[in-house]
Amino acid sequence: MQLIQASDPHLSTAGTQALPWTFDASHIAALEEVASGAYGVVYRGRCPGKTSDVAVKIAKAIRSGRQKEAERRLQAEAALLANVQHEGIVAFMGELQCAEGTGLVMAWADGGEVLSYLKSGGGTARKTLLADVVSALAYIHSLVPPIVHGDVHPRNILVYQDRAVLADFGLSVVCKDGVKVGSGASGRLDYQAPEVLAGPGGKSPASDVYAWGILSVELYSGTPWIQSRWPRACLEIVLHEARPCRPDDIEEDIWQAAQQCWQAEATKRPSADRVYGWLKG
Repeated sequence: MQLIQASDPHLSTAGTQALPWTFDASHIAALEEVASGAYGVVYRGRCPGKTSDVAVKIAKAIRSGRQKEAERRLQAEAALLANVQHEGIVAFMGELQCAEGTGLVMAWADGGEVLSYLKSGGGTARKTLLADVVSALAYIHSLVPPIVHGDVHPRNILVYQDRAVLADFGLSVVCKDGVKVGSGASGRLDYQAPEVLAGPGGKSPASDVYAWGILSVELYSGTPWIQSRWPRACLEIVLHEARPCRPDDIEEDIWQAAQQCWQAEATKRPSADRVYGWLKG
């Protein structure tokens, strides 16, 4: 991938006020592939004449025959990102068409993934990063209709200018008139709430809150709380109400919040807004 030609009718400046410049380039030079998943590849790119890099996510299915599904997911993600605007959400700069397919252009997270940032000695406190994430969740849950991220875990938490931003809305759902529109797929299994693992239709703001509770422990421990990646093992552990052990250095208020967030019954979990209030209070 050498050069991406942007299609002007698809360009958008949504979310760019959080950036040091406005996206108006017609070409983006791809510097390197930095990440890939089941439905997409992320490149680090550069707009000519600009000093800040961008992230370009291209729809690309790993499995044969799934390319249309990959493009559908990316289009849905673009539509969602174009309508959200929050300092705790990765800044969406535009949608483009290129030889490789549909692409999303987003701000480049200079601090990388949150666990890598922390392991490299990043200066922002873990409690502050967790507050950034739950603030973003409170925002998307407050929208009308509300949005459920559906895949909160460390690889989807990036660091931009020393603050955490929520990224990758590819598995998100929109709750409209009691109906959840979007991906029914689960993300990382050890972050899924019991009601999500138990069957389809379980995603809700409460399941995002559950995932935040698990995230809060992993940012301190640095390791996944369930070592097995076998779906059946994750299902049995979570449904039997096992939960992470307390890391030695976690603050008391974070630990107490985490325990409230990962309760088995979704209705007993606090809202993201309430958790944010606890952390800032």
